[in-house]
Amino acid sequence: AAGGMTTVLGISSGPHDSGACLFRDGALLQAANEERFTRRKMEGRFPHAAAAFCLEAEGLKPKDVDVVACGWRFGADSAALRHFAARVAEETHGAAQHMLRIAAQYEQVDLNVQSRITSGLATLGIPLARMRTYDHHLCHAAAALYLSPFPVPGTVQAESMLATANGSQDATSTICCMTLDGRGDFASGKIVMPAKGMAGASNSSSAEFLACSELRVVQTISMFDSLGFLWAFVTAVLGFKPFRHEGKLTGLAAFGDASITMPIFE
Repeated sequence: AAGGMTTVLGISSGPHDSGACLFRDGALLQAANEERFTRRKMEGRFPHAAAAFCLEAEGLKPKDVDVVACGWRFGADSAALRHFAARVAEETHGAAQHMLRIAAQYEQVDLNVQSRITSGLATLGIPLARMRTYDHHLCHAAAALYLSPFPVPGTVQAESMLATANGSQDATSTICCMTLDGRGDFASGKIVMPAKGMAGASNSSSAEFLACSELRVVQTISMFDSLGFLWAFVTAVLGFKPFRHEGKLTGLAAFGDASITMPIFE
């Protein structure tokens, strides 16, 4: 630790948009994407340059890093495996076999990313034992919930706002987050809520509330039901680059006629 404070280096190492960020005692100090240094859009290599920039900007060395955090588990826990198996079991034998082949392909992608991180940390001189891996979708949810502007249940601020708006507390006091992307840790989305509040809290922010709580997964959406993959497929069919040009399609969609294509999706 630098100066007795915990230093965390966040790492994203592909398969696209690699980058790094630096936290000290929960405060964001630096953040950068690797593409800014390589000048290659959506760079997916290990973020050597981004990590070096974050450390050098704060006058730190790799030895000063206490924890390396990565938003990918590189393997499924028991709950994820049960959900995966249940989803595959819903399909016919032929479809199930195809799904298993797809899962194996993406597992190999994840193993390649894990290998890049392992060798990358070795190059930086950071022991692998300092790396911590976290559920992909819980990381997305945490990024949203920690900075949520919504009133937190159990605080004076929330109770006051609810009383003013409704005259009494109701279900609107519950914070809920839904994540949706292509895939991550065998899922394409999750509905997440704080598992518990701050007992007796009288005045706190959402960030303080969630720092003292755990995140509870209410619902998981399988990677085989991915809206992100569906949009990537549409992007490819229309002649654009999947996992890159989806934003262009979103813009172009405003000039189209939904009545022509909507029946296909319905």
